[in-house]
Amino acid sequence: MSQAPRTYIQEVEKARKGLNKVNGQVHSQRHRNDLLQLVERYFSVIRPSFVCNQEQGAAIKAIDDLLQELLILCHKRSMAKRYQEILASVKKGGFNDQVQKAQHDAA
Repeated sequence: MSQAPRTYIQEVEKARKGLNKVNGQVHSQRHRNDLLQLVERYFSVIRPSFVCNQEQGAAIKAIDDLLQELLILCHKRSMAKRYQEILASVKKGGFNDQVQKAQHDAA
């Protein structure tokens, strides 16, 4: 398996930590653009590597839903805490499980 999912998890964590410096709403267009790119990368690069295994459907849907919510937030000036919650859920939730399962399946 490629390093892409593992690198993606690191990018998610970096984005989450970057939001620690934001008080209240995310007004920075740069922050929102970075998060948009994170979402776009998931759907164009990372997700297709998980879809090949039909058994992972429910876990993929959970990640998809979280990232869809993040996408919606990126078009608003929502509270930084909400962005952080979503990014933490992506990392802790199903994403780590998907990476481990994909690595196991590739072995």
